[in-house]
Amino acid sequence: MKNTASQKEGMSREEELTYRQLASAFIQEMIDGLNNVKDPKMRITHTGICVAHTHMHRFYYWHSFRKYDYRDVGAACVFLAGKSHECPRKLSHVVGVWRDRKDRKQLATENARNEAAQIIVLLESMILQTIAFDLNIHLPHMYVLKIMEKVEKASNTSNEF
Repeated sequence: MKNTASQKEGMSREEELTYRQLASAFIQEMIDGLNNVKDPKMRITHTGICVAHTHMHRFYYWHSFRKYDYRDVGAACVFLAGKSHECPRKLSHVVGVWRDRKDRKQLATENARNEAAQIIVLLESMILQTIAFDLNIHLPHMYVLKIMEKVEKASNTSNEF
């Protein structure tokens, strides 16, 4: 990506890529923590995971990594993706997993947890504004699966002769 907010503030492409990788890894850690439930129906779907990553990348095109902690934005992206893709999580659960991944000591008090919840909700609002409330994300997965199905059918047909 060229001309992102982070690059305009002097961050190199390599440094920005490193932060994007850290943010993606943190989102995956959040998902793993939230999906640690017995009922598979209560897990955040693969589509929801992809959408959380997409929200993060879109947010950081317009906002700098130097201004917004990738762990805070990652948690907000997971929270938003869960709500927009039929696998919502309670804010308290998101804050709990976020706390465990970010800094246990910092959020030991009830007041600190409330402040963390406010940060996630504020960032969720910023993400929505940044993406112009466009929650309709077209992921390539369905197209790839259809193509694979056609290739498999063609392969099976050619093997019959």
